[in-house]
Parts: sequence; C-alpha cells; structure tokens
Amino acid sequence: MWAAILFCCIALISLPAALASRDPLVIVSWFAQTFLQLVLLPIIMVGQSALEKSHRKSHDIHKEHAQKLDKIIKHLDAHSPQQKPTVHGKPSH
Repeated sequence: MWAAILFCCIALISLPAALASRDPLVIVSWFAQTFLQLVLLPIIMVGQSALEKSHRKSHDIHKEHAQKLDKIIKHLDAHSPQQKPTVHGKPSH
C-alpha cells in the first residue's frame, strides 16, 4: 500500500498544471492517464496477491480433506467383506 501512497503523491505533482489549463480534456486526461494508472495499479496488485494467498490456502485445505477421505475409503475397502457386484440390488451373473 505504501506504493499507492507514493504514486498518489507523484501524480498530484502534475495536478496543478492540469487544473490551470482549465481544459476539461486535459483534466480528464490527467485523471485517467496519471492518477488512475499510478494509484490503482499497486492497489490491484496487492489485491491479486491477497486473493492468490487465499486461493492457495483454500486449495491446501481441500487437498488435505481429499487425502483424508481417500485414506478412509481405502481403510473401509480393506476391512469390508468381499461383496459380489450387484445391479439394482440383484447379484450380477
């Protein structure tokens, strides 16, 4: 976030010149090309980094759960009596 504050200060240096021109095109251009690009880019990058960490944590949790379920299923398969395959509740031939 410190980068966003720094870039905001840098962008504000050229604001007086844009306002002194009294030209709406120059003011809008300053806002769109200078302020938004310099300030929003670091904010977006911080947000993406936070989302990536959140997704990685969620992925690790899901992976851990899947591994535990796989272990339980293998344990149940190993300890269950052998059953003949059935089709709609009837033994298959």
